[in-house]
Amino acid sequence: MKSAFIKFRGLLAELGISPREAQILSVRVEVDTNPPDGAITTTSVIRKFVTLNLLHYDRPSLLAGKLHAVLSRAYTKGRDLFDLVWYLTDRNWPEPNFTFLNNALTQTRWPGPKLTAANWRRVVMKRMGDIPWERAVKDVSPFLERSQDVNLLTLENVRKLLLDPPKSRRGHPLKGPCQEEKLILCEKIYFLAKLQCWDTSISTFAEISFGFRLQL
Repeated sequence: MKSAFIKFRGLLAELGISPREAQILSVRVEVDTNPPDGAITTTSVIRKFVTLNLLHYDRPSLLAGKLHAVLSRAYTKGRDLFDLVWYLTDRNWPEPNFTFLNNALTQTRWPGPKLTAANWRRVVMKRMGDIPWERAVKDVSPFLERSQDVNLLTLENVRKLLLDPPKSRRGHPLKGPCQEEKLILCEKIYFLAKLQCWDTSISTFAEISFGFRLQL
């Protein structure tokens, strides 16, 4: 794993987030020099604040990366739980990329079973039961743009989303940041820049902006 900081002077002011023109936004970029095989990338042209052509993981690979983080981190971060709920509440989100997910889990020596469409929800739910929820929720609370969103992070809500997921409504997607890759990327970048804190979902930003495969 290689890492570096990239500094953007004046970006926050240009986006209307900060009144100080000289304020610097520092972004830590982590590059996995030995990424697991199986991720699928695509590109999206984004027009929000600026126009960008972004290389990023496709939807199944994004979810696979988050599931890998949830299952393999020794210390579960609150941001992982928030992102997991974020993905699961989109009833049109596709199944995870199991090739990428299982390769990542093998690389990090995860001791559990091979994940498939038939078992991944049960396996993740079992992991949820081992998490100290009070600590995890406290961990993510300072980074939420809407403080009331912390009330969504409950074990019961995650259980319902995993084991009794809402049925897909094609043509009537849920409104919110998980509708499409471009909304995920823009909202996360804006949300994190607004808070002047890039700790949350740093991997997603770097992966998208620079086209690197990162270890989530």
